[in-house]
Amino acid sequence: MDSGHWGAASVDGRWVHHNRLAEIDWGSRAVTETARVTKAVIRAFYGQPQQRAYLAGCSTGGRMAAMEAQRCPDDVDGIIASAPALDYAGLVATFFAWLVKANTGPDGKDILPRSKVPLVRDAVMKQCDAKGEQLYPGGLSAQTGPGITEFGFDPLTALERWVEQGRAPDSLLATKADREGRTLWTRPLCLLPRAARYRGTGDPNDAANFTRE
Repeated sequence: MDSGHWGAASVDGRWVHHNRLAEIDWGSRAVTETARVTKAVIRAFYGQPQQRAYLAGCSTGGRMAAMEAQRCPDDVDGIIASAPALDYAGLVATFFAWLVKANTGPDGKDILPRSKVPLVRDAVMKQCDAKGEQLYPGGLSAQTGPGITEFGFDPLTALERWVEQGRAPDSLLATKADREGRTLWTRPLCLLPRAARYRGTGDPNDAANFTRE
């Protein structure tokens, strides 16, 4: 979902210039309109409405999911808003200003010119394995952090159980696996301010040996 906007890059804001409707679409309306049209298509194709509707998003998608929860909560039955990019002034404006300052030398010129960026990219890619994983063991996921891929964390099943069975999750299980899929360790993920604490006995690689304090 591109929220109805276009651009040559993530910092290309021409699509919103003098276009308040496009700004509103990107800010909040795109998700509720997508939900409305999707439900109409499902009903027309299957001859009946959907049984459940869920929304999951991360980063900008997490922000969109959070906005949907605030403004149009009846559109869906459950929402997962992961790492929502809520502070755009800090995430974008301040960050890009810092990038410019950090990359500007005493002479006012770029320390790392754009012509050199491919060299950095190629050097990084050479450190990746055949699967294209990044430098962190096991890959890097925006949702789960270093060491755990998206396959080791399943919030959707927990959400389904909460909505459909009334079983709110006490914690979620995170699993770290090797490249062959063998489990290396598991940990419970708790709702802040609670945290997982090792009991002091048993296998420290087994989530069953952690308390949720």
